[in-house]
Amino acid sequence: MVTIGKIPLNNGIPKICVPIVGRTVDELVQECRYLQDKICDVVELRIDFLTEVTDLKAVNEALRAVRNELPDSAILFTFRTKEEGGETQVSEDYYFDLILSAVESGLVDAVDVEYFRNADKIAAAKAKGVTVVMSNHDFDKTPAKEEIESRLIGMKKLGAHVAKLACMPQSAKDVLTLLAATEHVKSQYPDEPIITM
Repeated sequence: MVTIGKIPLNNGIPKICVPIVGRTVDELVQECRYLQDKICDVVELRIDFLTEVTDLKAVNEALRAVRNELPDSAILFTFRTKEEGGETQVSEDYYFDLILSAVESGLVDAVDVEYFRNADKIAAAKAKGVTVVMSNHDFDKTPAKEEIESRLIGMKKLGAHVAKLACMPQSAKDVLTLLAATEHVKSQYPDEPIITM
């Protein structure tokens, strides 16, 4: 069974993931304190919002602060690139430096890796026991059913624990396309988490 921290991602009750998007360590600490009495399963640290995200030392400080505030929470580390709707532009090399630094820190339970990036870093996360969520985002349209299926299956073939695809429907038919593609992929991977939205 795939887990993020102690949270099992089985076919039971849907899990609630709440993002935190502070631009400073102090803002992140405030967001964590706000969440301490709220019901959520996973906290997603959207590190691309951090003003000093291009400084690995500052990123590690932010990670430590979040973990200190939420010692028992499942934490998903995400740097969303500009191409997929994120806040900050960085090089491909630095993108993976961020992910590997988070994995090596021992402070996160899962990392998000974008599907259209060089995915050879997945093994490093898996070796450290960190869950890999592989994602793809299309904010303009809903891809064709076959393309959605190809991307989700591609993520699973690359070794992702969780395959995630988000797209923008322009009609009710697009919603049905996404649902049909999700059902088709889920039938091939019945015991593995697949997220579409």
